[in-house]
Amino acid sequence: MDMLFPMMLEEAKKMPYYVTSVGTQKKQGHICRKKGFGYFHWLHSTKGEGMLIIENKEYLIKEGMGFFYYPGIPHEYFPVKEPWSSKWLGFDGNQVAGLLGILEISQFEVFYLKNMNLFNTLLEDIYNALNSKNPDYYYKGSALLYHFMIAMKTWTSKSDSHRATDAIQKLQPVVEYISHKVDQDISLEQMADIIGITPSYLCKLFKKAYNMTPFTFINHQRVRMAKEYIIQNPHAKINDISFHAGYNDTSYFCSVFKKFTGYSPAIFRKNYLGK
Repeated sequence: MDMLFPMMLEEAKKMPYYVTSVGTQKKQGHICRKKGFGYFHWLHSTKGEGMLIIENKEYLIKEGMGFFYYPGIPHEYFPVKEPWSSKWLGFDGNQVAGLLGILEISQFEVFYLKNMNLFNTLLEDIYNALNSKNPDYYYKGSALLYHFMIAMKTWTSKSDSHRATDAIQKLQPVVEYISHKVDQDISLEQMADIIGITPSYLCKLFKKAYNMTPFTFINHQRVRMAKEYIIQNPHAKINDISFHAGYNDTSYFCSVFKKFTGYSPAIFRKNYLGK
């Protein structure tokens, strides 16, 4: 995912929620906006550390943390441990403030992410929807943005003492191993051995960090890989997509894909690519 600034059609601006920008910054630079930003803005750190200054307070933004602010709030942020990499989202809409109020999200917030991979996937889905050739891309973007704002409430914590933070850090070598072996068979024992713990304790850590089992986490990654493969290879056969994502049983792959996305692989391809 690079950067995307979707065309702001009048139809898009009529939506209750719409995306103005989404992207990845591998080397986040120094940003100083004395008059604030023109839209609602989210950013989370995927590597390194940065400093956020807002309302005369300083916040160290470590990997797995994020921040959010309303339009017009002066702020400044810059890297303190480089490279500082981030993913961000700009959005607006006449119903955004109302929904955020219901979710009790203030005009600026600093968050600890309970599941950074979830937010990465949500932003990738938004990017892919808005980067599609479908003329109604802004409908899909609006729906996905709604889900993202819900995740801002349900998948974040405002406390630095949240136990998920330590669990996420401890599991990082396992998550990296999964990312490299996701298309292969992976056992609980293999994952547990990486950080020298028992399979039972590994399951407890995954529950604490991501609120899911290790194999559910793996399925999330495989479905993400399958979606990327579908978009990059629009004419691929379903069994080829299944094999690429690490599933030998195509029927099982289709059931898992639908469980996690709400669509079959074929319907997902049609919705995103019009094929």
